[in-house]
Amino acid sequence: MSQRPIIITAVGSAGDLHPHLGLAKALQQRGHQVSVLTSPNYRDAVDQAGIEYVGCGSLELLAEVLLDRRVWHAKKGFAGIWPMVNDMMRHSLRHIEARRAQQPLLIGSPLAFGPRLAAEKYRLPFVATQLAPSIFMSAYDPPTYRDTGFVHWLSPKWRRKLWSMVEDQYIDRICQPDLNGLRERLGLAPVCNVLTGWANHGDLVLCLFPEWFAAPQPDWPGKSRLVGFPLYDESGQHPLDEELQQFLARPEPLVVFCPGSAMAQSAGFFRNAAQVCRQLPVKGIFLTRFETQLPPLPGNVLHRSYLPFSQVLPRAAALVHHGGIGSAAQAFRAGIPQLVLPMAHDQFDNANRVQSLGCGSVLKWGSGPRRFARQLQQLLASPDIRQQARHIASQFGDTRHGLLQACEAVEALL
Repeated sequence: MSQRPIIITAVGSAGDLHPHLGLAKALQQRGHQVSVLTSPNYRDAVDQAGIEYVGCGSLELLAEVLLDRRVWHAKKGFAGIWPMVNDMMRHSLRHIEARRAQQPLLIGSPLAFGPRLAAEKYRLPFVATQLAPSIFMSAYDPPTYRDTGFVHWLSPKWRRKLWSMVEDQYIDRICQPDLNGLRERLGLAPVCNVLTGWANHGDLVLCLFPEWFAAPQPDWPGKSRLVGFPLYDESGQHPLDEELQQFLARPEPLVVFCPGSAMAQSAGFFRNAAQVCRQLPVKGIFLTRFETQLPPLPGNVLHRSYLPFSQVLPRAAALVHHGGIGSAAQAFRAGIPQLVLPMAHDQFDNANRVQSLGCGSVLKWGSGPRRFARQLQQLLASPDIRQQARHIASQFGDTRHGLLQACEAVEALL
């Protein structure tokens, strides 16, 4: 086995971290020396996974970013998260530079710009991981964003022009001054089309989703390889407490409500969800680390800061979520219907794919409790959606096979 260390950098929410922890554990079990660079608020998760943790970025800055309303705005989302991405870019670059004599193999999540810079500057092997297909901005399988339904009527040529304009307006103009300033100090040429022309590429592009969710397209990076959803969620590290087990044993159908692990601005979501649970004959679990968002809860609702989806969703009748790819993947695996309320980033496209697969429906974020309740009731009553959700679950097979493929692809670069 190669003695070259592997450094994995994960930037973002728990949904960004978990697939990389799954990959890190699989590589470590195959005898590799693996470390994970990520935000300090995920130290416990990395430590409990048995992986070497390296702190990356400022916890104070992350807290500020989570309270920035732009983060969850359909058009301003990247501007909202850029301070965190920029901070982690610089921290991770410094750490990798300090270890470059070891010639590490670098793996980076979609917004982990630090390892991309280090790989380019110091000629280190680099694996770009992609969690969802929308980041490729394909002209042949165009992603869904808010208010872009008309794109499907355009030819690939015009879609390409449109995506270039979108990338310039909402990505490049935000990050180019910082990114290209750092590139200049490293002696690297400036980049434009930061995502499609630079960040999406590597010696290997590991797509952590299956082909039935998104088939490869002619304009995806040439070294792309689909390996399926890793589905790591800290299962076993969070045993179900007695109160929760008694709650789960109640006869009402269970609906899990989760607007995302990093969502600190969902008071309206939970207020409406509480009203929905008062109207429908269900029991609900509200998942959020930000308890101040919660209204007074009815007797058929329980709150928890975090629960591994793999332990709860198989007992649920539906998952109501924001469209994060990790949440969608866990619901697919559990074979349950999904009601998706997308806000920003890849969520609109993930929501559209859930609906197109026949496994759920999409509700506009901010919809009132009456419409919310009506659509959830329709979802729970649909035998077709339940049947299709179970069919998709049957396509998973052994998820370890995808991780095995991912490990073998990474090892080919060592």
